Amino acid sequence: MRMVALLAVLALSGCSRRAGREPRPPDRPPAGEPAILHFYAYPAAISKGEHARICYGVENASTARIDPQPGGVPAYANRCFEIGPQRTTEYVLSAEDSGGRRVWRSLKVIVTAPEAKPEAKAEAPPRPRITSFTASAQQISREETVTLCYETIDATDVRIEPPVVDFRLPARGCFGHAPERNTTYRLTATGPGGADTREVPITVR
Repeated sequence: MRMVALLAVLALSGCSRRAGREPRPPDRPPAGEPAILHFYAYPAAISKGEHARICYGVENASTARIDPQPGGVPAYANRCFEIGPQRTTEYVLSAEDSGGRRVWRSLKVIVTAPEAKPEAKAEAPPRPRITSFTASAQQISREETVTLCYETIDATDVRIEPPVVDFRLPARGCFGHAPERNTTYRLTATGPGGADTREVPITVR
């Protein structure tokens, strides 16, 4: 019985020594403190109604947020999003780890009033022009008909004097007339931009 007890003691002490020789797993190093890698706005100054982008990056953080908006954001190493503030705004990025350690950084986006655009000046209406006013002959015999042709641009009203036609003249055309004496025909083209006049003299033999 003593031998059996001795062997049991030796066996237990051997196991104990073998257990003591097994290597212990190394302790896990403590996590680093939370840090802000970058935090910037592009562009940093905008006109009201325009947009900018905010980019940020954090590490060793379990939570992150940007105030006043959008609030909670993913704790990523690099992320950007669009903003459209209506007034100059200061943005604060904060990052916190699970142990409650916290870091923060701020930036400001300047918002200015949009530049007033100069009022477009109303363009003056084009001046009407008589581009041609011709007669088929400068001299004719009595009771002979002369043909007068004309062409105008940018005219809203065309008149001939003496009034030899009983209809409103179009912008261009031809008409005939048999004057009884020497006659000077005056063509007048008018419009919003002014008036233009030309004359054609006809001699009656």
